[in-house]
Amino acid sequence: MQRVKKGRHFLEIGPGNLGLAQDLLTKFTEGTLIDFNTTDVEQIYAELKESCKQRLKLIIADFSQYEFSQKFDCVVACEVLEHIEDDKTFLRKTNDLLANFGQLILSVPARKKYWSKDDEIVGHYRRYEKQDLYEKLIETGYSQIDIAAYGFPFQNLVRLGRISLARFQYNEKAKWDQKKQSQQSAFMIKNKPYLNLLGLVLNKYTIHPFNMIASLFNGMDLAEGYVVSAIKVGD
Repeated sequence: MQRVKKGRHFLEIGPGNLGLAQDLLTKFTEGTLIDFNTTDVEQIYAELKESCKQRLKLIIADFSQYEFSQKFDCVVACEVLEHIEDDKTFLRKTNDLLANFGQLILSVPARKKYWSKDDEIVGHYRRYEKQDLYEKLIETGYSQIDIAAYGFPFQNLVRLGRISLARFQYNEKAKWDQKKQSQQSAFMIKNKPYLNLLGLVLNKYTIHPFNMIASLFNGMDLAEGYVVSAIKVGD
């Protein structure tokens, strides 16, 4: 959120549990959300406050095939690009949808050396190296590219838990097609009492000290995730 520039209208691809979309409304007048996960996203959207629904438009469709009729000030795609086989075509489309000097915000899994069974069963095609990602963004029309490796060492520790869980789920989920793996990759807690209890323990205030520690390592390529900010080159 610190990297997001204010604007009028944003597009978020793969909005998941809509938490980020609601945060983005603090910097934009309105937003458009597109996701092919029909059941979960529609249910979560329906439960939003009416004031949020009036400012957020939800589209259930495949981003790669959907034809938009407008340009956006910002396009956001968090943990999406790694699920796309032809990622350059995806990036070119995000560029086409941006107004001149509009902003792209991405997050992706980092470092090929961290590839594991967890990546396989959630439908990842790849993990990214910083230089490869930078070159793809240049090729697809972006400049002012900032790539930060975030979350070390805490996110790397969480990764070990995901890998352990993946070992138990591998035999079942490895049989799913790539689309189903991608749709199920976002962990959505549907038990509201449990979610509320978890929120008392894990929230932006309690994790702030850990974020501050992790930020000391952002300039080092140690983490297992990248967050990216890039600007569309003007026509």
